[in-house]
Amino acid sequence: MRCLQIPPNALDALEGALTLAPADVLFISPDPNLAKPLRYGPQQQISSYSASGQCFLSLEEASEETIRQSITPYLHSNMTGVQSSFCNHGKDVARLDTILSVLEAEAGLQERSLKIIVKLGRSSAAFLQAETFKNASPRLVGLSWCETAFAQCLQARSVRDEAGKLLPPFAQAQSTCLFAARNAQVLCYDSLPQPSSAKIDIAQLAHFSRLYGFNGMVAHSPAQLNLIPLP
Repeated sequence: MRCLQIPPNALDALEGALTLAPADVLFISPDPNLAKPLRYGPQQQISSYSASGQCFLSLEEASEETIRQSITPYLHSNMTGVQSSFCNHGKDVARLDTILSVLEAEAGLQERSLKIIVKLGRSSAAFLQAETFKNASPRLVGLSWCETAFAQCLQARSVRDEAGKLLPPFAQAQSTCLFAARNAQVLCYDSLPQPSSAKIDIAQLAHFSRLYGFNGMVAHSPAQLNLIPLP
């Protein structure tokens, strides 16, 4: 699957991105510059994205109140679910499941209609406890990892070598994400680096990612997405 993570300052370009480079899965980050509670843009816009494929709203804060304020305006926008970057343990996923159940009941939505994808990378704890995601919640449908976030976590100066291959700590993180996803029997999404001037063969990375067993790859720009070959 071709996936696109939309950063906060790129929401306005999303419609054009979908036209130029269709994505199977969209992860939409909140925009701190937008007035609350519509930090992901207009509800109609989210409904439009959801009609084109799977659409997940990215949650970056674990506070129940913040989660409630963030996604309540979009509960009737047919979004697929949420992507959490703060779940470091299966217990965190179970807690998020409970919060979503309350919100679904209040909105009159079907129980567990909202799905969860956990994004690893913000904390090394998530990789060390990755086996706990198994049976954490029926909502859990996938795991992904972000090499940029993990580089910040480790305070690493480099992520890939001159040939574009992941350095050992990041190759281990990639493998751990894949092992944990297979253990939990959910989909697994591989990481691409942030767009830069570095010459990285994205088509080749996507090819090997599929060979390893990943179900999709997450791009950070429409240009990157265009370089991910169709299955």
